[in-house]
Amino acid sequence: MDDAGLDALAEVRAMQRAVEAAGTSPRVLAASVRTPEQVVDLLDVGVQDITLSPQGWAKFFDNALTSAAVQEFDAASARL
Repeated sequence: MDDAGLDALAEVRAMQRAVEAAGTSPRVLAASVRTPEQVVDLLDVGVQDITLSPQGWAKFFDNALTSAAVQEFDAASARL
């Protein structure tokens, strides 16, 4: 949706509200999500089903603090 110039989050929010208001069993599936921020935004509006690429998933762990913690853990476990 973003690539088509739409406000994807607003569109998905409207879909989620419609499903909730109808009280039906279908669930909104957000597909082709690209960033951790998009995942958080979707969860905030109630979307429970999200797909993302391996590259998008890797972005969750692309953080200096996380990388430092992994290195520290690896070093500590090597000393055991």
